[in-house]
Amino acid sequence: MRRANGRLLLVLAVVALLAATLAVSNVVLALTAAVGCLLLVLFATRPFLGFLAVICTIPFDLRSRHFFSSAVGANFSIVQLMTVAAVLGCLVAWLFGKLKWRHHPPDLPILCIIATSYISLAFSPTVDPAYIMRHTLSLTLVFVLYFIGVQTTDTPRRLRIALIVLPVACMVASSVGVYEFATGTYLLVKGSRTFGDMERITALAGHPNTAAYQAGIGLILLLGYALAMKLSRTKLVLATLGAIICTAVVVLTLTRSVWAGTAVSLIALTWYLRHSRRLVSSLLVLAVIVVAMASVTQLPVVERVMTLLTLEDISSGDMRRIQHLIIAWEALKTYPVFGIGWGNFEHMVNELKPPDMPEQPHLPPHNAFAYIAANLGFLGLGSYVWLMWVLLRQILYRPPDNERPELRRFHLISSAGIWLYFVSQLAQPAIYMLVAWVVVAINTSAVRMLGEKAEDDEADGEAESGHACAGGI
Repeated sequence: MRRANGRLLLVLAVVALLAATLAVSNVVLALTAAVGCLLLVLFATRPFLGFLAVICTIPFDLRSRHFFSSAVGANFSIVQLMTVAAVLGCLVAWLFGKLKWRHHPPDLPILCIIATSYISLAFSPTVDPAYIMRHTLSLTLVFVLYFIGVQTTDTPRRLRIALIVLPVACMVASSVGVYEFATGTYLLVKGSRTFGDMERITALAGHPNTAAYQAGIGLILLLGYALAMKLSRTKLVLATLGAIICTAVVVLTLTRSVWAGTAVSLIALTWYLRHSRRLVSSLLVLAVIVVAMASVTQLPVVERVMTLLTLEDISSGDMRRIQHLIIAWEALKTYPVFGIGWGNFEHMVNELKPPDMPEQPHLPPHNAFAYIAANLGFLGLGSYVWLMWVLLRQILYRPPDNERPELRRFHLISSAGIWLYFVSQLAQPAIYMLVAWVVVAINTSAVRMLGEKAEDDEADGEAESGHACAGGI
């Protein structure tokens, strides 16, 4: 083992030296390469730390945070850089026998989606393949995050740690959103913006929809963890405060899809934890907070809720979403097999629209199925539907025994979080929500551990039966 560690450190030291030598003309690039190599050493020896590091950087949304652009000459964000470092660390750890690869049911449909996205590059009608490649790489990193999580979260203790770190990261990001609302000033939006200009909370994600999703997941996990686990009074107070902060951000973002998804997730959590009296009290407190915020703030919360119930007075934004769904259908009919290439819908939206439709902004359709169908055709859409079916079976999984109640609670809490994704994707291209794939990785790991326990019990039962038969003979 020491010899393997020595070889690992030697290889990484040589890589760091070469990177620093090549980057000597650019101090920032040299420092970035040095930090990257240090992270690679850390994540190669402790792969699970790489997963936790990516979770902590997720609030810096990959579509809106472009730090290090001048340093590395690429449009990369912090979470993307951390994901690359983590996956390289996992690869090195696997090569040196420190990490064992395990197969999980969602793996194959995810690999099919990734493969289809790269195959679509060869059949895309666009004149700018580099544009599709950049988006395809971003999609790859989204799913790579899932693979990092599901391969490194291999014990109940690590599962518990991930379920603590993720909602804490969401709570910190949501705290920035509450600060924005309280002060009326946006901290991390390009340009000088005030609350009067934006009217929707963006928090660390830089986008209200992403901020709402992060806050919704934080609320579900914090509430579930506080109710399902035995916590000290201090931890219970902190979890309650975090849930209140996340609830406020979910409301203030005015994101209707997350409102609906959070409601469904709370219903699922209520069903999973229906024996908890504290759950009823917690839901009543959250309801009072929502009603109070809808009444006191000047935001059109009630009006946004009413649009979920009626099709009258459709706003220009809602009409644009309907038009984009029509354009996505036109793209699927024209390019049915491989689609137009991942991310290319925004680029070609006005080329694909019917002639009698007005010019459209370069935005994706607000539906994950439509977005995937237009970009990847029926192959990508079929793979995604397959993935959703696998995840549905996974959250409905019931172990044959209840000998590991804590692990079962982890499974139920993460399952409630996946319900939020199921609903939100109907009105958002939610496949880019990185928090969702962390929850999927946690849920997948919990199901695997529960299944392994059931298989061990079955094997022990067969062995005991065999011994009994042998004794009888």
